[in-house]
Amino acid sequence: MINTVYLDGVKCLKYVRGGACFLDDGSCVQISKIQKIAVQCNKCKKLKNRKTYRHAFKTYFICSRCHTIGSKNPFYGKKHSQESKNKILNSIKGQRSGSKNSFYGKTHSLKTRQTISCKLKGRFTQNKNPFYGQKHSNTSKTKISSGLKKYFADPKNQDTIQQRLLNRKTPKFTMTTIERKVRAWLIHNNIKHKYSKRLGKYQFDFEILDKNILIEVQGDYWHANPLKYGEWPLKPLNQRQQFKIQQDAIKRKYAINNGYDILYIWEFDINNNNWESLKSLL
Repeated sequence: MINTVYLDGVKCLKYVRGGACFLDDGSCVQISKIQKIAVQCNKCKKLKNRKTYRHAFKTYFICSRCHTIGSKNPFYGKKHSQESKNKILNSIKGQRSGSKNSFYGKTHSLKTRQTISCKLKGRFTQNKNPFYGQKHSNTSKTKISSGLKKYFADPKNQDTIQQRLLNRKTPKFTMTTIERKVRAWLIHNNIKHKYSKRLGKYQFDFEILDKNILIEVQGDYWHANPLKYGEWPLKPLNQRQQFKIQQDAIKRKYAINNGYDILYIWEFDINNNNWESLKSLL
């Protein structure tokens, strides 16, 4: 046979004129009794279901997708005009929103979620990922960066961004070595606290529960400890550290505007058992 055909999930080895089919499991069945016919595309090698057995055995089978790839597609090399794009957008807008969506008000069962998860696992790992082994060009990086900056700077998106941060089921931040030391000091001094406080779109290391106080544990390198980094003879600030200093100032202003005081403790002080910056909590 010129095509690979499956009848009710079993590979067909031979088709005899008159409707007799010899299957891979050794059986012989009449084609009229078959409920499901699948033919393998000779280009992409994917199985495609067919309603009838017509042309399945004698005509070289290529699926409709492979028939319209590249130059075979009548729209190949062309682009939609802005007017056409607007027409398409307006025609499909709202078709599946709200109650018009067939899944509106429903949720997947646990069994369904597990089935979907199993099917998707490993789908885009390593060489299955079309971008595997490739890298973004500098132009692409610039486009992605400017697009994200534009999105996060737009006031219209702030509510969505904050809601997504609040809806995260798993914490994004894990406790560092120096944060664990700070937590041990707080526990030793019976200070009620909570690790990883979210305030708007910002995250703070600790919150003191009975007071409106936040604690930020600052790594000497990443946050540029002023005892180590700055003007000569100290180590010069790099671009990343300068950016972090600006971000820390923005976070501090945001915390104060929302009624919180903020305390900072440096990695150098923690490692040298100097807790002066937190003594006001006692």
